[in-house]
Amino acid sequence: MKFDTNYYKHLFVSGEKDDQDFYKEFLTHQFILRDHLAIDRTRLANESTFLAYIRTGLAVAAAGATLMHFSDISFYNFIGGGLLFIGFLIFLFGTNRYNRTKKTISHIRDSKEREEMIRRRKSFNGV
Repeated sequence: MKFDTNYYKHLFVSGEKDDQDFYKEFLTHQFILRDHLAIDRTRLANESTFLAYIRTGLAVAAAGATLMHFSDISFYNFIGGGLLFIGFLIFLFGTNRYNRTKKTISHIRDSKEREEMIRRRKSFNGV
């Protein structure tokens, strides 16, 4: 079996265009109830992951602030400042990832709903 690197490319390359191109192959069939429910589960999982990023970022930042507040040694103040910065970066990374994934999910759902609406219009008009 040959290893196809293009299939796994979306995991390593960040960018909305790459994500949308990867999912184009799944847009060729009509959605059924199972597909709508899968998209809803994916949205909920995306929101849950986003909340985990926020929780982790706040915990790391709180650890840094606590270390800075209760320490008189400059080394610990430096470590605390680094933890504050890392906590902020975790929050920004989680927000960016949430927005990219949300946009990809919306793109998939919207394009399928548009296709189904056009198909229904054609069948209603007798075309």
